[in-house]
Amino acid sequence: MSNLLLKNVILDKSSTNILVRNGVFESLSAADSAKADSVLDCTNLAVLPAFYNAHTHSPMTLLRGYADDRELFDWLKNYIWPMEAKFNLEDIIAGTRLACLEMIKTGTVFAADMYWHFPEVARTITEMGLRCCAGPIFLDAFNDSLTDPQFEEAEKFYDSLSGFSDLLIPAIMPHSVYGAKESTLRKVSEMAERLQYPIQIHVAETEKEVKDCLAQTGLTPFQYLDSLGLLTEKTVTVHSVHMTEDDAELVKKRGAKIAHVPVSNMKLSSGAFRAGLFTDYLDSICLGTDGCSSNNNLSMIEEMKFASLLAKHSFECTQIFSSEVVFNFATINGASAYGFNGGKIEKGRPADCILVDTKSPFMTPGYDIVSDVVYSCDSSCIDTVICNGNILMQGGIIPGEAEIIKKANKSARRITEM
Repeated sequence: MSNLLLKNVILDKSSTNILVRNGVFESLSAADSAKADSVLDCTNLAVLPAFYNAHTHSPMTLLRGYADDRELFDWLKNYIWPMEAKFNLEDIIAGTRLACLEMIKTGTVFAADMYWHFPEVARTITEMGLRCCAGPIFLDAFNDSLTDPQFEEAEKFYDSLSGFSDLLIPAIMPHSVYGAKESTLRKVSEMAERLQYPIQIHVAETEKEVKDCLAQTGLTPFQYLDSLGLLTEKTVTVHSVHMTEDDAELVKKRGAKIAHVPVSNMKLSSGAFRAGLFTDYLDSICLGTDGCSSNNNLSMIEEMKFASLLAKHSFECTQIFSSEVVFNFATINGASAYGFNGGKIEKGRPADCILVDTKSPFMTPGYDIVSDVVYSCDSSCIDTVICNGNILMQGGIIPGEAEIIKKANKSARRITEM
């Protein structure tokens, strides 16, 4: 692994040299003469933690802009699911590479991805130089014949982890309380106890989900998960829009994490996350984009702004979900939710960072860099992206970008013309 020296970089409003060695920040005040394989002149560039996308579906970049502005279940059943059924492995890889390209462009170096063909998705993401959390999906409530194959695929994946990049964090991903049978969720709970991997699951995304769960089990989705042993400190609950005060207290008691996805929730009219219930639990909230078919991009910069503004609007409070708080959602909280020590520019931590152009008009006059990133800037402000000490983008340029876009367009044309 090569060593990297960031010379004259701005950290906390002061110019310094940062030495990266073996994928971690070795020194935040290195000498000008510090030896490194690569040296970047970072004059006018500020260093910040890179972003961690706590929930997405990468291959769905191929459905960006397809069948927008429709009612949720009509959109899913009549448009999205039929189109996804046309995806072949080549399409999934093309869509995932496009997602990686977009994430790098917008300063993201980690994706917690939930999708079919998850081994190939994980390989593709890590081959692009990003970190990835991925694992088997359990979705069998509508088809009993899927149960055994899904568990077999899961064990095969876990047995093969030595063949994957160190950038992969293996996970367990039951789709939802309505998507997996109770017997499956119980078996998944036993698997989670044995393996101690992160768990990612959609929870309380819609009012219908909550009503159906209450009717069938007498419990809210959170209470139901808890009864199965699936609401733990390893669990990341995605969406979590429709929850009661008792649900919120249960989440806190169990130490579960919440992946907030405000743009997707608003676009699909799912509702607004009850931010006011979690002002004493901010360290356990992270931020995700969801997939491109319901967002329609993977920009964590945009997601931070919406997270802050939606909370302020919904609860009529200017102080809730401040720029600093939502920046933490997108950085250190996202890393921590998946058991990873990233998300902060600090000696000994993984070298995942972005270099931001302080001379950009979006960053001028520059009173508060975090506030500027959350409320003002866009991807054009990001000059360089570094993950695990490796440069993924420099000067806004990513190698192979044109070919990635070409192949994604080819796949999109194929599935829409079938």
